[in-house]
Amino acid sequence: FILYFNFILDELSLIKYAGNSLSRGNFARISSSDLSFFEKTVGKDYVKTKEIDNYTSDWTRQMKGSSECVLLLSSTEETSAILKYCAEKRIAVVVQGGNTGLVGGATPIYDEIVLSTSRIKNHFHLESSSGVLTLDAGFILADADNRLAKHGFMMPLDLGAKGSCQIGGCIAAGAGGIRLLRYGSIHSHLLGCTLVDGQGTILNLGGRLRKDNTSLHSAHLAIISEGQLGVVTSVTMGVVPRPHSILCAMLGI
Repeated sequence: FILYFNFILDELSLIKYAGNSLSRGNFARISSSDLSFFEKTVGKDYVKTKEIDNYTSDWTRQMKGSSECVLLLSSTEETSAILKYCAEKRIAVVVQGGNTGLVGGATPIYDEIVLSTSRIKNHFHLESSSGVLTLDAGFILADADNRLAKHGFMMPLDLGAKGSCQIGGCIAAGAGGIRLLRYGSIHSHLLGCTLVDGQGTILNLGGRLRKDNTSLHSAHLAIISEGQLGVVTSVTMGVVPRPHSILCAMLGI
C-alpha cells in the first residue's frame, strides 16, 4: 500500500526529499473500465474527475499535485472494495480526510486516486455510563464535540482546524492540540478502530474497554500511521466530562 509523501511546486517539479528525487512508480494508469468500477461501487455522483483542485493541494495551497479522480467513500465496505481493486490493478492511491495538513502529506503527486473519507459519517454511538464513543472516521471534530455537549461530554482533542479536520485524520496524524496538557494525547483515549489495509482487508483493532490487558493495544498502530497501514474508517475512544467553566490565564514570557 504505497503512498507518496512529498511536496509539489507550483510548476509541479519534484523537490528532493532525503537526498533523492522521486519518480513515478510502476503503477497503472486509470482506464475507462476503472472509472466504471468506481462509479458502480461508490456511485456516479461520488466519482469526481473535474473541479478537484481542492483535493490536489494542501491547506496552504503551496503544496500542489495532480490526480485523475477523487472517490468520495461512504463506508468501510466501499473502502475495502476500492482498495482491493486498486491493489489488484496496481493503482496508486492517497488517503485524504479534512485536508487540513500543512506539509502535503495527503496531497497526490502524479496521478494517484484520492480516497476521501468525508462521507464516512453514518454511525455515532455514545455510552453515557462509560464515556466511550464510537463514531465513523469522517465526522468533523467540532461536529462530534457539539453532539457530545448535549450529553455533558467533550472531545479530549481541540485543534485550530477542528471545524474541518476529521476524526480519522486526527488518529492517523497523531493529533494533540490545545487540550493535550490537561487530557493527554490521542494515545490516552483511543480504544479501538476499524482499519482497511492496502489489500482491502477489514481489520477490527482493539475494543471498547478503557482498561484492557488481554492483548496488545493494536489500535494504537493506527496513530501517526499517516495512511501507510491503511484507511481508518471507524474509531472507538474515551471522551471526557464537559467542564462547567473554563479559566483562561495570559502569562508574559
